Amino acid sequence: MLLKRINIPKFKVLKNINVDYTRQEDDRIYPIVSLNGGGKSSLLQFIFTMLHCSFVEHRKFALDNLLSEFDFTESSDKLASFTLEYNNYQVELNFTIETDDESYRAMIDYKELEEKKKETITIMDRLGELQYIEQQIKDTKRVSTLIHRKLRRFIRREEEHDLIIDRDPEDSLNAIELIKNRIQEEYISDEELERIFKKTKILKSNLEKTLYKNSQIYIHHINDNKNVLICEALIPQELLATEFPQQKEHLEKQRTQLLEKISNQVFLAAPRTQIFHFLTDDSNEELFEQPAGYSFNSYDSILRRIKEKLSGFFTYEFASNQLIIDSFKQARDKDFEQALLTGEYGKNLEETKKELNNFLTGKEITVDGKISEVIFKEKNTGYKLLPRDLSHGELKKLSIFIWVKRNANKHSPPLFLMDEVDIGLHPSWQYEISDDLQKWGKNSQFIIATHSPQIISAAHHRNLVVLNQIEDSNCSTSRQYEQPFVEPDLNTVIKTIMGSDYVPKKVQRLRKEYLQLIENRQEESERGKELKARLLEHESEQSAFLQEMKFLIQFRD
Repeated sequence: MLLKRINIPKFKVLKNINVDYTRQEDDRIYPIVSLNGGGKSSLLQFIFTMLHCSFVEHRKFALDNLLSEFDFTESSDKLASFTLEYNNYQVELNFTIETDDESYRAMIDYKELEEKKKETITIMDRLGELQYIEQQIKDTKRVSTLIHRKLRRFIRREEEHDLIIDRDPEDSLNAIELIKNRIQEEYISDEELERIFKKTKILKSNLEKTLYKNSQIYIHHINDNKNVLICEALIPQELLATEFPQQKEHLEKQRTQLLEKISNQVFLAAPRTQIFHFLTDDSNEELFEQPAGYSFNSYDSILRRIKEKLSGFFTYEFASNQLIIDSFKQARDKDFEQALLTGEYGKNLEETKKELNNFLTGKEITVDGKISEVIFKEKNTGYKLLPRDLSHGELKKLSIFIWVKRNANKHSPPLFLMDEVDIGLHPSWQYEISDDLQKWGKNSQFIIATHSPQIISAAHHRNLVVLNQIEDSNCSTSRQYEQPFVEPDLNTVIKTIMGSDYVPKKVQRLRKEYLQLIENRQEESERGKELKARLLEHESEQSAFLQEMKFLIQFRD
């Protein structure tokens, strides 16, 4: 899969984002560069949430959070467009925002009625349990500790609480009557619920058919149900027939399944300390609170629960033992599959071990015979190490390797979105990470938000996107390069692309003053000699600047 085109009119600091990617057979790294606060992380998270969460029901909560601060009054109905190349076919996804009306309400009503049907079963169970408690009190003429505890679980109102507090049998029976009446008030009969459900289901089906004729899909209600997110999905029928040859008569079902497959091939990795727009505001606030210890509402706990719902989301602060064990098990299973097919075991397990150990200097990593325990050792002494004995960079690179290898699919390569992949990596590793990712991820596409000149310089110039701040605005827009740079060196990257300078400011000041003296023919003055001596403390006589000054003097004379 290749993300070929991105169009976002406005989202947070991003404005008029237009990106066109071309497939480079020998270069699948696509860096995104901006100043801090320039929107590169927001862009990655927007792409991830729209593509990973829009077509899978249990992930759609992330759309609510992502669009919670979206300006629905000033924005056009177009939210974003994406063009994907999937198995050599082009898929276009155009997301729009529409105002809610009666026809769209059938979608949200249907969901609520489905939940209500589940509740009805629960209500009957609760009434049955209350009747059991009631009979126990009548039979024993007392309210035991166990019965009292069971009864407390039904209490919702103060008057109910007051009746059971003293564990008086008669008062407790009166409380049960109040509770039963309350539950029955909330209860809708099976017949009435089924009638409403069938009517709503017809309205929902009619809307879906109308949308389908226009190649559209209802995604989700947003903005407190005032607006509706719709996607126009332009998918070639040839692609659907290729992907689902056994379902030729069910084009709508094929489309739904294909979009879910695409969703499951989009991944995001980012530092744990990043602000994630697909979390609630309260969840992000927990990052700054950091309560002592691990609690249900701690930031780490929130991230863990989110990852269970968003299978493509990953934070790469360190490689957990389970990640490493899973990578060995995956390699073992591939070897076993190969043995069943060919009669000979493959070398995946051996290669995985070798690749993992390439990251470690003077150390080695393996697992026990049952692949249940990770073992770190010093190479020379065999001394057993703990994970904390490894550097932050080693642990991070291990986690990236395992994550990419686990999710790479040679038949339909995924899209990896990676934020700040360079943090914690030595410059030499930053230089190597582009080649490493392409090796680990087979034919996958890697869109990387980065501040690393090494990663930027290693990419093809057409793959590069720079987010530049719009003048007199706090917004950023996108820029791409049609022509290669004069030199693909780090200094050119720092100066031309990142808008920074690679010469220390104090040296710049010395150079500027020395140039002025040369232009005034005063380089042999006492001040001129002093400036040159100070410059030679920072650079050699053969530096580009001093050679240029030498040429100016010769040319001037």
